Amino acid sequence: MILDWNFTNDDFVNLKNSIIDLNIIFNEMESDFELNDIFDSDEKN
Repeated sequence: MILDWNFTNDDFVNLKNSIIDLNIIFNEMESDFELNDIFDSDEKN
């Protein structure tokens, strides 16, 4: 199978936006986990 790597500018912009969205989602998930960790440690004390 031969892959076609002829990205148009629009393709590239869409890809970049997708990656940015993923980063935002990941960062939000991470901060949720950190909040949970803080709550967990509060309960143990």
